[in-house]
Amino acid sequence: MITWPWERDDERRRRERRQRRADERSVQTDQPTPYRDDREHLVDELVRLDYVLWLRVQQWRESNGGGTDEFAGYYISDETVDKLLELSSHGWGTDPVTEGVLTEAHFQYLQDITETIAERKDLTRREGTELRLVRVADRFGLERADLDVLLVGVAPEIDPKYETIFAYLHDDVTRKRPTVDLVLRTFAPSTDERLRRRTVFARTSPLREHRLVRLSGDDSSPLPTRAIQVDERVVDYLLGIDLLGGTLADVATVREPTDDLHSLLLRRPDSDDASEESTDDTVSRGKGVSQETPSAARRAETVEDGTNYLERLTLDDEVSAQLDRIAGWTQPPDDEERSHLLTHLYGPYGSGRSVTVAALCADWEQTLLTADAQEIRRHGIRETVEMLLREARLRDAVLAVSNLEALGDDDADVTHLLRSLDDYDGRVFVVGTDTIGASHRLGVTDHVFVSVEFPVPSYDRRRELWKRVAHLPADVNVTELAGKFRLTAGQIVDAVDAARSRTYGGELTADDIYAGCRLQSREKLGSLGRIVTPGYGWDDIVLPPDKEAHLKEVAAHVEHQGRVYSDWGFKEKFSLGNGVVALFTGPSGTGKTMAAEIIAHEVGLDLYKIDLSSVVSKYIGETEKNLGQVFDEAANSDAILLFDEADALFGKRSEVSDAHDRYANIEVNYLLQRVEEHDGAVILTTNFKQNIDDAFLRRIHLSVDFPRPQRDARKRIWEGIFPVDTTPCRNLDYDFLSKFEVTGGHIKNVALTAAFLAASGKRTVETEKLYSIERETIEGLIPEADEISGPLDFWFLDRVEMEHLVWGIRREYQKSGKLIEPEEFGEYQRLLES
Repeated sequence: MITWPWERDDERRRRERRQRRADERSVQTDQPTPYRDDREHLVDELVRLDYVLWLRVQQWRESNGGGTDEFAGYYISDETVDKLLELSSHGWGTDPVTEGVLTEAHFQYLQDITETIAERKDLTRREGTELRLVRVADRFGLERADLDVLLVGVAPEIDPKYETIFAYLHDDVTRKRPTVDLVLRTFAPSTDERLRRRTVFARTSPLREHRLVRLSGDDSSPLPTRAIQVDERVVDYLLGIDLLGGTLADVATVREPTDDLHSLLLRRPDSDDASEESTDDTVSRGKGVSQETPSAARRAETVEDGTNYLERLTLDDEVSAQLDRIAGWTQPPDDEERSHLLTHLYGPYGSGRSVTVAALCADWEQTLLTADAQEIRRHGIRETVEMLLREARLRDAVLAVSNLEALGDDDADVTHLLRSLDDYDGRVFVVGTDTIGASHRLGVTDHVFVSVEFPVPSYDRRRELWKRVAHLPADVNVTELAGKFRLTAGQIVDAVDAARSRTYGGELTADDIYAGCRLQSREKLGSLGRIVTPGYGWDDIVLPPDKEAHLKEVAAHVEHQGRVYSDWGFKEKFSLGNGVVALFTGPSGTGKTMAAEIIAHEVGLDLYKIDLSSVVSKYIGETEKNLGQVFDEAANSDAILLFDEADALFGKRSEVSDAHDRYANIEVNYLLQRVEEHDGAVILTTNFKQNIDDAFLRRIHLSVDFPRPQRDARKRIWEGIFPVDTTPCRNLDYDFLSKFEVTGGHIKNVALTAAFLAASGKRTVETEKLYSIERETIEGLIPEADEISGPLDFWFLDRVEMEHLVWGIRREYQKSGKLIEPEEFGEYQRLLES
């Protein structure tokens, strides 16, 4: 390259200037010292790069013979480049200078610089300090040739002068980025060496495979012409910046081993100091990340240094034992290929999966990099996982992927994700709610695959968790809470927070706690049923004494289920049938559904009424699928399942005469299996007990028959059917009303019909006369009635009378298709006629 005439230096002045620079250089000490920090190391590497580029400039000038092309690179002069590559301030000693000709001494000087940097790096490593560029080389398997390429790509991001130098060497001021050809010619002067070094840029090379370096254009472009660019995250890392950016900020979060974990721990009951703890499945959320995050709760007291965080978790013994083995796992001597675990943790929300990963990392003193599976798929599994693997290697982190269930039933995505994670040469965790099929695990070849289930805590563990909740109301029985609500540790925290939010800063009550617990259960129930809010109590139902006592036994079974099965050991004795199954039989309207509501109200649980029209399907296999969904959702919902008119589902199996019979029997068999395996409470009602399959009857724990109410019972029902404080009634003849042989359901319908008739002002002629007299009397008591704006409203004179009930009874009989003679109304027959 040539410069403009007024910029040219003669050879004498050039030699003088070089000699002056050499004289100014301080002599490098004979004893290299360790690097103080990454910045000092990076500066030395860039000084070495400067000298390499200076040598390349000299070679380039020699090859052009001084050059006379006035149009090539004329914006950048030789003097400008020489000044940019000035090495006088870096203290490497005196470089050999000859009469404008490169000699072996120049290249020996480069070798001296390289060896001095290597010695200082080695001294730094011996002191226990890890330099970032050295870590990159170690973690990604980079050789010196790879590092040279990386530094060439990083240099323009640090100092813009390199863009000028690269443009000068390209003979094109517009080409400011280093290209493959420029790097090869700079570090490999001979053709043979350049051909060997091309492998550094292969697609399978460490630089490109780990996304440390990108090449411009596509693979169809000639390799030498493609520009080199280092990913921004790699540059930030080398400069000491550890913030996630771009896609990683949307996908991942970082937890350092020094971060406070006390807010995540719910201590074991044998802890020396009781505390107010929070718990479970919460990792700092990154931008756009969907993760499990229970409400913030009480902080634990400070745990002294050296605490084993894994031992502080409140987990069931079997899970703890598996995690202890994972924490101390070492590579088997007979398995040289698989040096790390890929651990799958699965279970319901709040069961401790994510906090377990955080606790393990804290015990291992390793950084935890967590990503959300849904965000990974949204940004592209391949590209995102490659960035995650690079980030995990940069930080020497444990890599975890949460929310695995977000991938749904897409087997290809799950398999692709696991195979991509298997490329990481470190510990990997995947966290979800369900198991991973064997077909997905076949792609995991470089890790030992381990799966750990986090079940809903046992009754004993739930009781321990409740005991650690601070400031519970005095009348709350933690044993009953543990038995009625199968909540995880995280759900217990959420339940208490929800209960406190109901008080608006007031005093917490037992009703608040129960409401908070029901709220956690209610979120799991789907669209195949509906929540029935219990509104009845024992005073609302009229049954013979023995039947009422039988119902209270059902309530006792539900309420003390946890105590009997866990405390008294029945769960270990009986592997199946640990739930409560009750059958209510009797004619329509005898109080079967009301009894289910009363039991739910008594024990403080939700009542989940199954919508049979949504469950039963004419399509083969759909009914079983819907039933499976019901029981799966109810498994951890703690609601009482109510199958009203259950004979539609639990009918007797028939002889198989066609395919329809065969599939109908399969449905019954499947339902019997799920009922037997269900650990919660199930109540079934039917009007026809004889239609229930005998095999199901054997699985019934309690059966209550609801008879038609006798006359004295009907009278009690009539006396309690109207809300006493709000419904105006007059002269109701309960003895007369009880003579009609109707059920409680019919009485309710009659009462409602009568109330609507009264509210609409319907009256007989006789009653209308009485009403007119009352109205005139009231008007006479108001002397200034004419001054009142608008007509007087005498709604308070409307009341339920016998005439309304007589008409209501008649309508109820008509609805049922039964005839009733007017004479049966006795003295009230006249009310029908008028």
